[in-house]
Amino acid sequence: MTTIAPVAPRAAAARPLPALAPHLVAVLREAFEGLTAGEPHFTDPRPEGGLFGTLAMLSSAQVSRPAGGHGATIAGHVQHLAFRLSAGTSWIRGEHRTWTWDESGQVRRVTDGEWLGLKAQLREEYGVLLATLERHALDTDEALDGAIGALAHAVYHLGAIHARALARVG
Repeated sequence: MTTIAPVAPRAAAARPLPALAPHLVAVLREAFEGLTAGEPHFTDPRPEGGLFGTLAMLSSAQVSRPAGGHGATIAGHVQHLAFRLSAGTSWIRGEHRTWTWDESGQVRRVTDGEWLGLKAQLREEYGVLLATLERHALDTDEALDGAIGALAHAVYHLGAIHARALARVG
């Protein structure tokens, strides 16, 4: 069983500028919602450039096929990311505990209903994380670490899912 334990708090540092939180939120929104206005920070300037747009193009059969016949499926990535967003939200709120990661990302095949449920779960966890970031991202160094970690993890999975999706839909 793989577990991730909380990191011991480090010595207090100078607080970052309060203006940082809106930028974290903007980049997180782009990762999930795609480009909504202006120039992209990093996504393709297309509706499917964000994670939700990419997932909307995919059927349950497409997300149940592992890349190259083995490895993680898109459904597994989505399940894992929803789990990670929940853990990140807890961390930002100051709920430092040990999470068991083995349960996340184990989904291989999903039915149409399960696929809709996974996407809804991801959207819900994203909404909770977004609201938490807006309120607490700069409360403590640990909260800021959690916010940056959640964003980096989401962007990693956006890239992994987007690459697999392009291979499936051309």
